[in-house]
Amino acid sequence: YVLMMSAFQTLNKEGGALWLLYTFPVSIDQALRQKAQLWAVLALLYPVILFGAALAWLPAWSWQTAGLMLLALAGIPLYSMIAVALGVFASDPLATEATAKIRPTYMYLYLLLTGLYLTALAAGSVVQQLVFVVLTVALALALWQKARDELPYLLDPAASPPATVSAADGLIAAMLFFTLQTLALILLKDTAGATLAQVLIAFGAAGALTYVLVRLVYWRSRTAGVPHIGPGRQPWRLGAAAALLAALVGIAYLAIVQACGWPAARAPLAAGAGWDAAWLAGLALLAAPLCEEFIFRGLLQGGLRRSLPAWQAIAIGAAFFAIVHPPVSMLPVFVLGLCAGAAYERSGSLLAPMLAHAGYNAAILAFQLHA
Repeated sequence: YVLMMSAFQTLNKEGGALWLLYTFPVSIDQALRQKAQLWAVLALLYPVILFGAALAWLPAWSWQTAGLMLLALAGIPLYSMIAVALGVFASDPLATEATAKIRPTYMYLYLLLTGLYLTALAAGSVVQQLVFVVLTVALALALWQKARDELPYLLDPAASPPATVSAADGLIAAMLFFTLQTLALILLKDTAGATLAQVLIAFGAAGALTYVLVRLVYWRSRTAGVPHIGPGRQPWRLGAAAALLAALVGIAYLAIVQACGWPAARAPLAAGAGWDAAWLAGLALLAAPLCEEFIFRGLLQGGLRRSLPAWQAIAIGAAFFAIVHPPVSMLPVFVLGLCAGAAYERSGSLLAPMLAHAGYNAAILAFQLHA
């Protein structure tokens, strides 16, 4: 509430005196950064006092409670940066009517992002919580960079360039997708645990809703460079080559893990028969390639590609793709991300990385089920 009514409103409160920021001996970026730091410190006062009192009254020390408190405290400076960055796009301090000074869409987006963070802390495992913090850090930096690009146009919004796909879009979509998936699983699974059918339904529903929301936002803002599944440049050939290379690395990795006796992630299926095999195939060969490639290659890598060389955008996209998977599979999944990213860069179509992803999953499942 403090950040929403303060940091988010930073530019809006400047009003007609906004032009004075351009005359100060510090850049607007630095001035906004100082404002974000100020509101982060003020917003931290209440939870620090509250958490300190709670820890003092606990009958016994709880590492789990202390860890959740630290994660909550870490989110406050991050969301202070996010609030100021979104406030750059949400505020029109030169507007004469009070109702026109704030664009409500960005206010709802900020509330959504804070809600996703709280949901991840409450519903996720320790690994999921840490991954979400990493995604939030990256999102704060990406939004800040996007806001810096907008600062020269604050006094003349009509001169700003048209909306384009950015890395922040991919990170927001990833956070929304995995949070919706977690919530759907909580609603669907029973006391015995989640079945493959429930995992597929949760995964597909979260991916479909994320896709619809992203496309709706892009349609309303007339965003340029939206990723598509089109003919491209030899997507079938590039997708097959990427799948083959990633599958060879993945199978070699699993063989080494099994030879060394290390615990390895196995397919969630003891025998590839019956409805379980159909649900698993739908998840690995259809839902995962469609949903994850749109987010990580189309949005995240595509957004990074606007300001970074191809190899850097591919590597960063692959790294984020890997960290949202179980730790034991991060290395081969990172290689898959590199191969799928290269296929997307060469083909210009999402069909190539989707084929690479599906082919890799098919090869790994076949190896695990028959090894």
